[in-house]
Amino acid sequence: MTLRTLFQFLLIVSLSACVPVMSSPTAAGTQPSNARPDLVVSSVYLGMEGIPGSPTNCISAYAPYEIRAIIENRGSVTAEDVFAVEQSTGYQVRIGTLTALQSLEVQIPLNSAGASYTVIVDPENLVAESDEANNAYSYLAPTPTPPALCPPTQPGSVPTLPSTSAPTLPPVISLSSLDGLIYADIYADQIGKMINGNPVQIMQGRLAYFSPNGLQALFERSGDLWLAEPMDNPGINLTTTSERFEQFPQWWAANPAKIVFNSMGINEAQEKKWNHDISGYLSIMNTDGSDYTTLSDVPSYTRPALNPDGKTIAYDMLGQPMLYEIGAGPRPFDVVEYGYQSNIPNAVYTSPVFAPDGHLLTWWVSQGAFEPQRQFSLVMFDLNGKTSLIVHSYSPSTTFPEWLDPPVWSPGGQWLVLQTRNELSSWDLLFIHREATVSQQVGFATNPVWSPDGTRLAYVQHPSSSNPSNVGNIVVMEVPSWNAWQTSLSAGSAPLGWTAPPSQ
Repeated sequence: MTLRTLFQFLLIVSLSACVPVMSSPTAAGTQPSNARPDLVVSSVYLGMEGIPGSPTNCISAYAPYEIRAIIENRGSVTAEDVFAVEQSTGYQVRIGTLTALQSLEVQIPLNSAGASYTVIVDPENLVAESDEANNAYSYLAPTPTPPALCPPTQPGSVPTLPSTSAPTLPPVISLSSLDGLIYADIYADQIGKMINGNPVQIMQGRLAYFSPNGLQALFERSGDLWLAEPMDNPGINLTTTSERFEQFPQWWAANPAKIVFNSMGINEAQEKKWNHDISGYLSIMNTDGSDYTTLSDVPSYTRPALNPDGKTIAYDMLGQPMLYEIGAGPRPFDVVEYGYQSNIPNAVYTSPVFAPDGHLLTWWVSQGAFEPQRQFSLVMFDLNGKTSLIVHSYSPSTTFPEWLDPPVWSPGGQWLVLQTRNELSSWDLLFIHREATVSQQVGFATNPVWSPDGTRLAYVQHPSSSNPSNVGNIVVMEVPSWNAWQTSLSAGSAPLGWTAPPSQ
């Protein structure tokens, strides 16, 4: 019964031909006996496999078009054994389990443009739902106008970004150099850690948020937040709130007695039909679950950011930038004071992140989630100098009704890794130096995790969509030499964290 936004590490399983892009993990636990799921096809749109469009919408090579459908479970309980089918072609997608308020995207081959397609979820009515009349969505696929091909780079010109092709997997790195790396083996439903050069299983599951020292883990189960010491005990329920969802827990290294997270009432989420575009209300509690407090009376689209000062939280209030200071309360973050004015009407500010020194704060600025044409700009605000800088800006080649994930700073604050969608490939990682210069770009890549010393980045390298039967592998890239090595960890694994070994 866990509400989540799209968490990218489950994209790994989407690259199987009949496995969808998941936006939340399967949640365990019992459900109320009088509640039912409600399966809905909320939207359908046309896209090109691999989506290699650039910010100017030119592409390096053409690829087949496909139909993409967003499937949601708007009910209050989990739906099991879910299927979707495109009626005219009979093409089926097995979804499996879809938890309460979870959404996902499925891909369906496009036979011909100009034809009508009808996507139906649960076509055999095998799932008992609260509403059986909203399972179908008809879509007239337009005749697409192919985007322009990007011109070849001319001698002497300086390309803005390197190639985005999914690279041939590099040589294998020694596991002994990966001590402290925490990863999820999606197919085994296990979380492991590299200890003395060996992968050691430390807990069941696919997703957990580890403390800075890696000895404790927060995870979501049945809408509650649990705390485990993976090597010693399976966990205790910190929230025990049957009437609320809690998600996106964060450890606050500068305020170690507190856990910050998002929460919302179950009934409110159902009545307002909140899904992947709402993460809940800013909330905080002690690490033992006491002093549970909701800090905002307006929900957020995305998760908050924690300042290393131990007292300031950046969050969005339905897309408006806000700061909350412990002991003082909330206040608007006035971007005009930093010389910034967006050219986007009714701009939405999401996914804030503080630099490790707390002096810089970035926000993604865009149109609303369901606007037909969207532009994303990552804006960096210097909190001391009262200045602002647009670090990166692009328009997705194909729109998507979600928010971009927050960037990831290196521990020393020299590098920022952006996670973009539908820019030069379906999922890109952009390495940007603190001085806002793009230094490297990796296509078909997700789940960036920095090493403790900030010299390496672990991530998932996915094959291009032309190889849908393959799954991603964890790759480690050295920064800034950009040398990359694949790991021998199981295909379908994703990094979750990287802590310093005890000897360090």
